[in-house]
Amino acid sequence: MGSLIPSFYDFDQINQYYQCYDACQRAYPVAVCANGGVPNPNNCQVCNCPMGYGGDLCDQRPNDCGITLLTSNEWKKQRLTVKFNKKDAEYFTFCTSWIMGPANRSLQVTYEITSESVGQEICSYGCYLGGIEVKYMKDPRMTNDGDCCMNTPLNVTTTVNPLPVILYTDGTTLNYEISYRYI
Repeated sequence: MGSLIPSFYDFDQINQYYQCYDACQRAYPVAVCANGGVPNPNNCQVCNCPMGYGGDLCDQRPNDCGITLLTSNEWKKQRLTVKFNKKDAEYFTFCTSWIMGPANRSLQVTYEITSESVGQEICSYGCYLGGIEVKYMKDPRMTNDGDCCMNTPLNVTTTVNPLPVILYTDGTTLNYEISYRYI
């Protein structure tokens, strides 16, 4: 731990320590979870999903304010926005978008914060006020770099497909420009 947003592995360790997963070893049926999800000890027929994934089996985009972006072999550009929703029970509002390309193709992504968001002083150690996380690592349970202090565009090439792009904020509206394609 050490972030205001607990990681999937933080929750996983807590559930292991308190032997919560034992409930699903005795249950039938037990959900077969995708994308690194694990059966929920309170209802073994649905999954607890890593950030970036949703649905009962972690095989869908979370039902939040994000969108699904389809790639081509030419660069496409999209502005992604997250606006704080005071109705959220959490400290943060999350918008999860998925970038999707053809099977067995790598994805390239370039992203940067827009100039109007830079002026809102979100740059902070740990990006605790808001930022972007592009989940490019092969382990979907892993928390990837959270970026909020970008002075230059960041580039990612990955085989993760669909590629979750998570925007989050604790109070301000943030905008990011993202370019994407498959190679």
